[in-house]
Amino acid sequence: MNFLRNTWYAALWDRDVPADRPVGRVIAGERIAFWRKRDGTVVAIADSCPHRRAPLSLGAIEGDGLMCRYHGLAFAENGRCIANPYGPLLDGLNVAHFPVALRDGMIWAWTGEPERADPALIPDVLAFTRGIADTACIWGYIHARAGHKLFEDNILDPGHGEFLHPVLGSAGMTKHKRLVEETGNGGLKLTILQPAGDMPDFFRPGLPDMEGLAETWIESIWNPNGAMVIRVGATPAGRPREEGADSWTAHIFTPETETTTHYLYASGRSFIPDDAAFNEAVREVLRVAFTEEDLPMIEGQQAVLGDQDLMETTPQLFSVDRASVMARRMFDRMLEEEAQERLLSAA
Repeated sequence: MNFLRNTWYAALWDRDVPADRPVGRVIAGERIAFWRKRDGTVVAIADSCPHRRAPLSLGAIEGDGLMCRYHGLAFAENGRCIANPYGPLLDGLNVAHFPVALRDGMIWAWTGEPERADPALIPDVLAFTRGIADTACIWGYIHARAGHKLFEDNILDPGHGEFLHPVLGSAGMTKHKRLVEETGNGGLKLTILQPAGDMPDFFRPGLPDMEGLAETWIESIWNPNGAMVIRVGATPAGRPREEGADSWTAHIFTPETETTTHYLYASGRSFIPDDAAFNEAVREVLRVAFTEEDLPMIEGQQAVLGDQDLMETTPQLFSVDRASVMARRMFDRMLEEEAQERLLSAA
C-alpha cells in the first residue's frame, strides 16, 4: 500500500474515545486499538491478538491494560503481553504499539518507527479552535468510500465550488489568479485572491456596516499526511485583512485503505461567535456541502477509477489542477524517500 509511515495521522476526535471500552480504527492499512488508561491518557496497540488474531478493540480495559475477550491475554500500552492464562509471557506474544498524541481535541497516531515520533511534527491545522466558543465552531466525522488523494485534490481546487457548491457563494473563483508555493515543511499553500467584488453572503453578519466592494481570499494549506486547512476571508476593498472577517475549516483526510478514508473536519469563524442559531445554520450548510455534494461526487470518482490511481488514467488536466498535481508529486517523492530509507536500513 502506498502510504507514508513516518508521519502523524489524525485518528479520531478525543471526545470519541470512551473511558470504558476500546475503539478500533484502520489507519493507513494498520489495524489499531485505542483505549484510555485510568488517568485518561489515550494509548494504542495493534488491533490483533497474536493467539488467534481476534480484534483487541473488542476486548476489555483492565487497569491500564487491554485484555482480549476471546482467551484472556492482556497487553500493556507498549504492546507487551502482561497476562497469559495458558503459559509464560513469551516475546512472541507482544504486539506493535503506536505512539499517540493529543492536540486540539484530536488524537493523532504515529505509524512509523516509534523512536521518530516527535509531536512537534503534527501539522497545526486546528490552531483556530483554541479558545473558540462552542457556538462558533463545528466538528464532525465522515467515513468515505474513496481514497484520500481524491479528497485532497478536491480541497486544492476551490474553484469547483462554483459548480458543485452554489450555496457557498464561490462563483468566479475559477477566473482569479492562483499562487501555489511550497511551505518549507513538506507542505503546500494555495492562495486565491478576488481583488474587488460583491461581499459573500456568509460574511455579511461579520461586516454589517460595510458598503461598496469587498476583497475576498482563500488560502488552502496541504500537508502530506492529509491534514489540510482552508482560511476564507473578506474585507472592505483596500482595507487590511485585520478589519475583515475570517473563517477556517480543517479538512483532515486520514487514509484507511487505498480506497477508503476517515474524513475529520472542524470549522470556526472570527465573527458573531456567540450566535448559536447562525452556527447551526452554518453546520447545515457544511453538512449539505460535505455529505450531499462533495461525498457523492468523490465516491463516484472512486467507483469509476476502481483500483486505479487517478494519474494512471492519464486525465486531461487544466491550470486549476496545478496545486493538486504539485501535491501529488511531492507526496510521491516522499514515498520514494521512505522506500529508499527502508532499503538502506535493511542492507
